[in-house]
Amino acid sequence: MGGGYTYYDFLQNRHFDIAGPNPTPKELKHFDEEYALYLAAQRRDGAGAIAQEQRQRVQADFQNDQYSTGSISLPGPPMVITPTDVPIPGAGGPAVR
Repeated sequence: MGGGYTYYDFLQNRHFDIAGPNPTPKELKHFDEEYALYLAAQRRDGAGAIAQEQRQRVQADFQNDQYSTGSISLPGPPMVITPTDVPIPGAGGPAVR
């Protein structure tokens, strides 16, 4: 506008008006601050959308489960997982002396 230059920040998909052809350290700092605000807003929007989607999914699952069984089902006992291929040191192993 006033005879300066425009700096395009591709990370934010945004233009900034600067005084010269190369951004000064003060202008670069301003870009970084704006980018930090941009990222914070993106995280808030993304986290809010994800939380809302999870809430809707849980509510739908709860309603479907309640209607299909007629009652709320309790969780079963914890599942025990045991490894099947654990090497057992034999007589010929380096640990036995």
